[in-house]
Amino acid sequence: MGNQAGVSLGIVNYNGVSHLPPLREAVRALEGEFDELLILDNASTDASLAWIDENWPEARVLRLEKNQGPGPARNALLEASPSPLLLLMDNDARPEPGVLRELLEVRRLSGNPAVVQSRVVFADEPQKIHYDGAHLHYVGLPLLRNFHQRLRPEEERFVEVDSFQAVCLLVDSKPLLEVGGFDPHFFFYFEDSDLSHRLRLLGERIVVAQKALTRHGDGTAGLSQRGSSYSKKRIYLHSRNRSLLVLKTYRLRSLFLLAPGALPFEFAGFALACQKGHPWAWFKGRLALVPLLPSILRARKELARLSRARKHPLRDRPLLRADPFTFLPSLQTSALARGLQKTLSQLCALWWRLVSPLLP
Repeated sequence: MGNQAGVSLGIVNYNGVSHLPPLREAVRALEGEFDELLILDNASTDASLAWIDENWPEARVLRLEKNQGPGPARNALLEASPSPLLLLMDNDARPEPGVLRELLEVRRLSGNPAVVQSRVVFADEPQKIHYDGAHLHYVGLPLLRNFHQRLRPEEERFVEVDSFQAVCLLVDSKPLLEVGGFDPHFFFYFEDSDLSHRLRLLGERIVVAQKALTRHGDGTAGLSQRGSSYSKKRIYLHSRNRSLLVLKTYRLRSLFLLAPGALPFEFAGFALACQKGHPWAWFKGRLALVPLLPSILRARKELARLSRARKHPLRDRPLLRADPFTFLPSLQTSALARGLQKTLSQLCALWWRLVSPLLP
């Protein structure tokens, strides 16, 4: 593989033997060259490694003995990449042929941000948007742009956002590693929102290339949400990880001022857990924060240290919002549900209008 682009390709794989054949074809069809193709196998128990050895000889395979979620796997790829830029992908991503070229051009046009995200569409409905970047609600929930909306051809080439979704990204490895990379404590969910928020707090930029399309497959069984099911593990991780992000990164004044406004959302989250039959999973997610308190304090100190080193003050107000929440279509099946969701968004927005002028 040539050196022309100064980019390597890194793929995270876990039990993805069914995803690998179409992914290989999509990668080989990409316009442009890579310094190296890296596949990080995240302790797969299926036939992934045997398939790669036999069918993808140009790939250099890295292996983790224990699966601690996608975050540590992505960190390993960031550290192993021989190039300053890394095209980072999940194994169920299917980038269109022009994605690499468009991501590189958008990076140049937008002033070399730390992350350029490909717009992600559903594999079985490629005219419908899945992930398109996000902004962060003050309760710690990403507000997904254009979620489940149809593609519109007249849109701008790129747009700045506050949060990425790690399906297909062109990243500058250096700033991501400087801020600590993906936090392994998250395991799954919010690990990309957490890293995004730390990058933004420290002055880095994130851009979505709206013409660079990547199709997204089935995701991880039992965790990725595609239908109406809501697993116990998903509820546990949502309950824990959203609060973990907030406690790690918000200034103390913000934590105290915003906590009352988040109470309606907390009640709604518990009500959803009850409706799905997993109320104890919600409680266990909160209790799981207790043993994490030492690491939360260390993370807060490290963020403060990086802020001083970069001479970039940590400010919450410019990076938080109180726009209407993003809900899965499966949670919006009745007029009553939609009305309650609208009321929830309005209550949280009302508190934001009261206290946001006081935030750092």
